[in-house]
Amino acid sequence: GEAGATYSLLLGFVFIFNLIVGAGALAIPAVFSKTGLWAASAGLCLLAFTSYVTVTFVVEAMAGVNAILDSERACPRVTQEALGGYPSITEMGNLEERPADDTDALLEEEEDSESKPEKA
Repeated sequence: GEAGATYSLLLGFVFIFNLIVGAGALAIPAVFSKTGLWAASAGLCLLAFTSYVTVTFVVEAMAGVNAILDSERACPRVTQEALGGYPSITEMGNLEERPADDTDALLEEEEDSESKPEKA
C-alpha cells in the first residue's frame, strides 16, 4: 500500500467490532446446536457471571488505587506512615533509583526537624 494511507470509517468499525466481539460470538450458534438449549444456556450464564465478577474486581481495584492516590495528594506524610515504610504508589516507578532505607531516613529527618525549635 501507499505510505500514509488511511482506513475508511466503516473498515475501522469492522476492526473494532472484531476486537470486541471476536470469533467466539460466531461460534455460539454451533455450541447451542451441539450441546442443546439448556446446557448452552447454563454455560453462557456461567460465563456471563464470571465476566461480571471479573469486571467488579477490576473496578474495585481501580477505586482502591484512586483512594490511595487521593490520600497521598491530600496528606503524603500520613499516608507514608500508614504504609509502614513501604513505598507509596507514586514512588513505585522510582524503586530502582532509590535505596531501600531512603524512606525511613526521610521520615526521621522530618521528625527531628519538627521536634527541634527553630533558632531566631
